[in-house]
Amino acid sequence: MTSQTLSQLLVLLLCGIASLRIFFIQDSRSDPVATVPSFALLISLLNILAFGCGPFEVANLALSVFAFIINFRSLLRFKSKLVVDHYSVLFILSSALNLIFVAVLLVLVLYYRPSKANLKKFNVRESSYSFYGNFSQGFKQIDKIFTLNSAVVKKYEAIPPKSQEAEEGNADAENIVLFVPNECCAIQDYEPILVKLAHDGYTVYAADFFPDDLHWFNDWRDFKSFRRSFMRWAKLYNKKTYREATMQKYQNLLDSYSSLAKMLDIKKGTFVFALSDDGLNDGGSALHSASPDIIFGSFDIGDVPGNPTPGYGPVQQTDPVFARFLGLKRDRSLYMPSHVATVAEEKIRLTQEISAKVLGTKGE
Repeated sequence: MTSQTLSQLLVLLLCGIASLRIFFIQDSRSDPVATVPSFALLISLLNILAFGCGPFEVANLALSVFAFIINFRSLLRFKSKLVVDHYSVLFILSSALNLIFVAVLLVLVLYYRPSKANLKKFNVRESSYSFYGNFSQGFKQIDKIFTLNSAVVKKYEAIPPKSQEAEEGNADAENIVLFVPNECCAIQDYEPILVKLAHDGYTVYAADFFPDDLHWFNDWRDFKSFRRSFMRWAKLYNKKTYREATMQKYQNLLDSYSSLAKMLDIKKGTFVFALSDDGLNDGGSALHSASPDIIFGSFDIGDVPGNPTPGYGPVQQTDPVFARFLGLKRDRSLYMPSHVATVAEEKIRLTQEISAKVLGTKGE
């Protein structure tokens, strides 16, 4: 299971524990379980900050708020060190209703859980780095706690055999792939593709940007926890709002890839390829201009033949709930992400061959 699913299940577990106690009260006692809904509420809020304002995150938040409200008087009694000798009929009915909600959400969360690309199975390791700053002044890696980040970079790379770990340098580092999700997505929406690329020998750097000079809605909807959901809603149901919000999409895209290349301090001459899913109908060719002295080539994975969800990533695997809104069923096979990664690799190899010929010609 993904960490997102486990976090959702944790909230449901806490809400369930708080309601189940109505069946086990035997005699007068203190009621410390009344504090449990407070933890469920806190975790549900943290889930929204960590994973965005998705359907299950919102549902868990509503459920934890409901559990907190019906347990509020019990919490006050516990803080006052009063004992409980019985539960009121209203509290019992409310707790029973809460249990029903927990059971329904539990089934839905398990059924629509994302398909995780098993890093151990693919022999890939993931590293995560946080940065602060903006496009105009640049980004710096966070080295202090309690510093608000404005960019997250994840690195996916194949784990070398133990015999090679002690050797200096890594041949895979010569083949770098850059990826920035579009305005409707986040890194986790593309993880199976990125893991497959890393497994096949490419060092992948994926970045989510949300600095103050990245303009979309130009209001609170640009906050990282809300942007993906509101962008998807606008793209599907409010074309005018989406068109207005993405007027600077081309520039935002160039700023993102240019900043990512600078953040990594890539040496000149290292082969770097940029992937996107931006839907600009240019095959990703615009990305080359983001950093022409570093990026050798680019490709838009939305142009892969047979890709059922261009512009959204493989949501049939990574976001089955949203896939239902698109009229698609969940797919746990990971076939499509693997197919997209394979086509992208073909484009990368073709670019490498062309680059090698050009460099060879210049050297003669």
